[in-house]
Amino acid sequence: MNIRHASSIRPLTKNYVPMKKILILLFFSVILLSVNAQKRFTSDGMSFQTTSDNTVKVTSGENKVPSGGTYSGDITIPSTVVSSGVTYSVTTIGAFAFFECWGMTSVKIPASIKSIENKAFSDCTALTVLEIPSSVTSIGPDAFNYCIRLTHVTLPSSITKIESSLFYRCEGLKSVLIPSSVTSIGKNAFYSCENLTSINIPESVNSIGAAAFESCSGLTAIVLPPKILSIEEELFENCTKLKSIKIPDGVLSIGQMAFFGCESLSTLEIPNSVISIDKDAFSLCGLESITMNATSPPSMLDEPFANIDTEIPVYVPESAVEAFKKDDDWKRFSKITGMNSKK
Repeated sequence: MNIRHASSIRPLTKNYVPMKKILILLFFSVILLSVNAQKRFTSDGMSFQTTSDNTVKVTSGENKVPSGGTYSGDITIPSTVVSSGVTYSVTTIGAFAFFECWGMTSVKIPASIKSIENKAFSDCTALTVLEIPSSVTSIGPDAFNYCIRLTHVTLPSSITKIESSLFYRCEGLKSVLIPSSVTSIGKNAFYSCENLTSINIPESVNSIGAAAFESCSGLTAIVLPPKILSIEEELFENCTKLKSIKIPDGVLSIGQMAFFGCESLSTLEIPNSVISIDKDAFSLCGLESITMNATSPPSMLDEPFANIDTEIPVYVPESAVEAFKKDDDWKRFSKITGMNSKK
């Protein structure tokens, strides 16, 4: 075997740079080039940032969240803008773009817009008119939260998800049209929309996040879509005017405080599919009767019916009367009776 003597191995020079260090330097060079490629400019008083060679997004005007906003009055977002001889298509309304624009009363969104990012219109407390074009395919979380004077919104059929806290505390909101393209509604989506009296949730929706309608104190009735498998925690908490709710067959569980404080809810029917009811799910409701369609008593986690009169009638299938009367959770109700006796 030919083994080279140690003295014959060429020593490293002072200028030698390890390959790992070279790769790190190349990586950060690419990052810097990418950042520098994002050009910022203004056009007719509106701020933009490039997102590609021919597209831009509307920005807040600074690389930070402004206080009090930079736009007011009736705003029209252009579909194209020109900078340094280059024409750009305006495709995005960026995060915080109109955040806290307290003096902005209306905004016209062009058909070139494809996405509205998170908190884009958050805290626009004077905004009353908003039309979202069908070109928009995504709207980020919190995009319209605290728009307290916004009264009517029609969501385009191009979106599939209502993100979390989208209309959080939009207290003046009276109507929202949800298209059949939507499959999910995020948590806190309509939290404290006090003037929302009714809402049509399309059958396409298969999940609704926790507290999505919490404190919608004007809501009187709602029909839940048939595909949902659970009623999440605090979903209708403190919906004080809610008089009726249709829980669809297929729902397996009712979450903690789901209907807590629904003092106008006088009757309740729970489908056969429900196997568990969580703590305080119906506490402080104005229940005068309960109808259970299950032949086996659903389990109660802690006290789902706290502060509910235990002498209200509980109607169950004739074959299940004895099972409910003997069940440790359900026997607290003194008037468990078969459905044949229901008036």
